[in-house]
Amino acid sequence: MDAILALLRRGDCVWDIGAHHGYVTLAASSAVGPQGHVYAFEPSGYNYDYLIRHLRWNQRSNASPVNVGVAAAPGWVEFGGSGSSQTFHIGGGSERVEVTSIKQMMDGRFGRPDFVKIDVEGAEGSILDGGARHLPRSAAVVVSIHSRENYKMCVSALKAGGFQVYASEGARRIRHVDEPVTDDPDLIALGEGRRDLESVVRQLPGFSEA
Repeated sequence: MDAILALLRRGDCVWDIGAHHGYVTLAASSAVGPQGHVYAFEPSGYNYDYLIRHLRWNQRSNASPVNVGVAAAPGWVEFGGSGSSQTFHIGGGSERVEVTSIKQMMDGRFGRPDFVKIDVEGAEGSILDGGARHLPRSAAVVVSIHSRENYKMCVSALKAGGFQVYASEGARRIRHVDEPVTDDPDLIALGEGRRDLESVVRQLPGFSEA
């Protein structure tokens, strides 16, 4: 959250991909102010009910919940899983949910994002593999990483899309670990139009170029 709040600016358009119950969405809506807007994408019906409730309780008019997931391509997929709803993912559970793609989102009603957060329990690489090149070069992106393969896919896709990529200390450790991790370390990517944030990223503890 320290990294996310350090990178947000008043008036930003934010995409919160994998919004869960709305913790990041609420923090981001405060940071961007009434001139900005947050689109919170959450496919799970269970989580979506909490997301709507939390936005209503906090009276956030600059945040829009969207009951859709994000994947490599639009369609319908199985979604869910056992245990905590924080670990729900595509291919788990029996709930059938609608998913969109970054390309389709760019063509739709969600504006041009200035900031994108992606935390979708291991599907980040597949989303960015086909989607990073469609993101505006004026965007900053924060991605949670869940495995070594996930790290490689995300870094490769973001660099190919023209982004400068920085990895947290935890994300860099993943390069040498085969099994999935549980602490969700992050990548930060800056497009050309957000290079003014380079000094901010370099001051964040543990981050360096990937």
